[in-house]
Amino acid sequence: MKEREIGLEAIIRDAIVREEEARRLFTEARAMVQEPGAKRLLTELAQEEVVHKQRLESIDLKTLQEQPLSLPEDLMITEILAGQRITPESSFQDVLILAMKLEKAAYELYTELERQTADPQAHQAFHWLAREELAHKGRLEKYYDEVVYKEN
Repeated sequence: MKEREIGLEAIIRDAIVREEEARRLFTEARAMVQEPGAKRLLTELAQEEVVHKQRLESIDLKTLQEQPLSLPEDLMITEILAGQRITPESSFQDVLILAMKLEKAAYELYTELERQTADPQAHQAFHWLAREELAHKGRLEKYYDEVVYKEN
């Protein structure tokens, strides 16, 4: 897979945008589902994305040991989102599947960033974020198994 180099500051700014997009997805999905447990789960996930964004925003960009990092040129976001936009017609199953895929992609991205960065502040933040995203994916998978999978 082709890679591109991008600066650490740009990556952090991009990650802030991604966390806001995830919060928006969970908030919009919450408004579309009826099941109380689903609403509660999506509310919690949206709130946690706000915490992730705040964690990234707390990184002092002025003190970063700026370095170029190699990222895959194609982060596969288009493929993840292909045909999976959340609409009023989307089922809760559709929402869960999309959310699980996005959390997995976020985990993989933060894990790779953690592996590559030499800056201690950024390394610690990426480590924490990777674990958070993996925990989100696990919660979504558990909910899917307990609710959606049992219904089918």
